[in-house]
Amino acid sequence: MIRPLFLASLAVALGFAGVIAWLATAPVEDDTDEVFVALRAPDASEPADAPTPDHTAPDDAAIEETPEFDIAEPDVAEPDVTEPELEDTLGDIEPEPEPGEQLDAPETDVAIAETDIDEEFDEEFEEDFEDEIYLEPAPHPSLVEETPVGLLPIIAPDGSQSWQVYARPFDDSAGLPQIAVVIGELGLNQAASYQAIQLPGEVTLAFAPYARDLEGWIDQARMAGHEVLLEVPMEPTTFPNDDPGPRALLTSLKPAENIQRLEWLLGRFVGYVGVTNHMGSGFAASRDHLEPVLRALKDRGLMYLDNHGPGNPLPAEIAAGLSMSHVVRDVDLDRVTSRKRIARQLAKAERIALETGAAVAMGRPFPVTIDLLANWLPTLAEKGIAVVPVTAVAARRRAE
Repeated sequence: MIRPLFLASLAVALGFAGVIAWLATAPVEDDTDEVFVALRAPDASEPADAPTPDHTAPDDAAIEETPEFDIAEPDVAEPDVTEPELEDTLGDIEPEPEPGEQLDAPETDVAIAETDIDEEFDEEFEEDFEDEIYLEPAPHPSLVEETPVGLLPIIAPDGSQSWQVYARPFDDSAGLPQIAVVIGELGLNQAASYQAIQLPGEVTLAFAPYARDLEGWIDQARMAGHEVLLEVPMEPTTFPNDDPGPRALLTSLKPAENIQRLEWLLGRFVGYVGVTNHMGSGFAASRDHLEPVLRALKDRGLMYLDNHGPGNPLPAEIAAGLSMSHVVRDVDLDRVTSRKRIARQLAKAERIALETGAAVAMGRPFPVTIDLLANWLPTLAEKGIAVVPVTAVAARRRAE
C-alpha cells in the first residue's frame, strides 16, 4: 500500500517540476516593439491603406532613424496686465516660503522694496498724466441747439464758440514756426480711419458726412486727442461728371436751399471745430453762393478750412471780410501718391512754415501717407518747428 502511494506522489512531484522547468525556459513576449510603433512619427508619404507594420523588435539602425520627440510644456500666454493692474496683482499674491524658511521672517526689506515700487509707479503715472491732453466733452450744452435735423452748433450766451471750446489746447507762447496736418475723407474706410487716429494727437482729422457710425468715429478721434472737422461736399467745376455726394451744395440751388442742406450736414455729429470743403472748385468760384454759407458757419461759431489752396483767393477773401476764423491749405500732400512726391510735399510744408511762420498740409488716409507722416512728424521738434492742431494756426492768423 505504501509503495503505490509513494510512486503516485513521486509522479505528481515530477510533473510539477517539469511544468516549472518549462515556464523557466519558455521565451517571454516583449511588448517593447508595440510601444515603439505607437511612438513612431507618422509619415506623411505613407498611404492611408498601408499594411500594418511588422511588430518585431527594431534593430539598432531602425532606432537611430526614428525621429526624436521633444516634449515641451504647453505655451501659456501671460495676461496683458497694465501697470495699475500689475501693482494690484502683486499686492494680492503672497510668495510661498522656501523649504526651511521661517514664516515669521522680518518684513523690513519687503516693505522697502514695495515702497520703492510704489513711488516709481506714481512718478511714471503722474508723468503720463501730465502728457495727456483732454478735449472738452461734446456736446457742450451751451454750444448746441435741438433741431429737426439733429443738434446744431451755436454760439454760447457767453460768446464761447465751438472752434475754440472743442479745440485741442496749444500753448503758442514760444512763437515757433507751426505746421498743421489735416487728414481728410475719414470714416468711409474702417482700416484707414483707424490708422489715421493712431497718428499723434496734434493731427487734425476731417470726417465725411456719409460715414456709418460717425459718432463712434468722432468719439474715438477726440479721445485720442484729435480735434475734428466736418467735410461739406460742394459742387466741383467738373459736375455732374464728378459727383460730390448727396445733399452737396450746388450753384443750381438758391442760397436758402443750400443753407437747408448745410444744416442737415452739420447735424450729422457734434464736437467739430469747423468745416472744410470736399471738392467744391465750382461752388467756391461763386461769391453769391459761397458767402451765405460762410456767413452761416461763422454765425454758428465754426472755423473754415479752405481746401482749394492758394489758387482760388475768393474763400479766404470772403472769410476775412466776415471776420471769420479760417485757414487756407498750403500743401496738398498726396494728390500724387508716390513716396518721393509726398516726401517733397512734406519738405515744402517745412519750408513754408520757416518762411511764413505757419503752414497747413492736408492729405488723405492712404497707407503711404500715414506711414510717412508717422516717421516725419517726430523729426520736426529738432528742426524748431511745432506740430499744431489746425485751430492753433487759425488763432495765430486771427491775432495777426
